[in-house]
Amino acid sequence: MATTAASSTWDRRRRTSILVLTAGVLGVAVAALPAKIAQLWPGSGTTTYASLAGRLRPAFVDYWAAGHPKPGSALAQVVAYWQGFHVVKAVAAAVLLAVLAALLLDLWGRWVAAGRSGRRRALGALGALGALASLVALLMVVANIQGAVAPLSSVVSFLPTDGSDPAVAATIGEISAELRSGSTTSVLDALVSDFRVYHAAMVVSAGLTTVLLLACGITLWRQRSRSQHNERRLYVTTATIMLTLALAFGVVAAANLSTVIDPASALLAFFEGGGA
Repeated sequence: MATTAASSTWDRRRRTSILVLTAGVLGVAVAALPAKIAQLWPGSGTTTYASLAGRLRPAFVDYWAAGHPKPGSALAQVVAYWQGFHVVKAVAAAVLLAVLAALLLDLWGRWVAAGRSGRRRALGALGALGALASLVALLMVVANIQGAVAPLSSVVSFLPTDGSDPAVAATIGEISAELRSGSTTSVLDALVSDFRVYHAAMVVSAGLTTVLLLACGITLWRQRSRSQHNERRLYVTTATIMLTLALAFGVVAAANLSTVIDPASALLAFFEGGGA
């Protein structure tokens, strides 16, 4: 019987170790792979992360000057690279999030079964780190979905808005003037439309995240009364964190919805230094 218990304990520790190691490897992959794999993305040409900003500046200036809503070859390559970057990062972060969720469930079970307070503190500390890493992974998934859906608006954030590049500054000045006057051109309409899509993607992803966190938080809160004494604090703490995060993501969704309603004003604020 003692041998069986020891074997079971060893299996749990090994499973936890494998999950921690896998999460670590995926964390490195999230940081390192997107920039490399995006170089192989269809249509990205020879664009690299290091050359992205340098290529973007003249390409965007030429795009505005050409007057066609469809980006030219130079800008299209930059946009394709940036879309690939976000797609790869979103997928890698989603896989990392799934592994971290499995790790947290594993730690939950081990924490409940732990008999010694010292072991519980150690498992609780590891669980707190796992929860923080899960939040970071979740934020990366949401943000990179936004960039993957509307890469043009995302990559435009690399443009300097401080006047350090005269050609870019002149182009931004023309765009801002047209936005303030309310005039429309095919290029301006394309920029405004993409900016709307960019923020609509955040409304959808942040909104769905809000609903998911709200559902999970309410479910855990309801289960606290049916749980054992050891688990009750864990249910309450986890539910409270989830409901708080649901509120935060709901605020983000609402803020982006205001931009979807009036993207031209928000785009003007961005080009005038207000940020996206």
